[in-house]
Amino acid sequence: MRAVINNPLYRSLKTLAERKEAFYKYIADKKARQRRELMAQIEARRESFFEVLRSLPITEYTRYNKVAKLTADNPINQAVPDLRERLDFFGEYIGRLRKDLE
Repeated sequence: MRAVINNPLYRSLKTLAERKEAFYKYIADKKARQRRELMAQIEARRESFFEVLRSLPITEYTRYNKVAKLTADNPINQAVPDLRERLDFFGEYIGRLRKDLE
């Protein structure tokens, strides 16, 4: 507090309520920005995983174990290192395949 109180920017907001409001707005904006960045990263990983799946000879009845064997040497396993996330993406892809066939 001693270092901040002498800063002229500290006095730009007159009341403590204004300072608190500005701080909480900053925190909310930062969380929203981080969330958008995380969602963009997940979407990029999903699209790259789907591209690899499109290049494989799979059907709507293919199991993940077969895909894991086919992509063992593929760098997609490093791009999506979390197994749970790969399983989720695979389930989503198979669901889309099944929906397209209906």
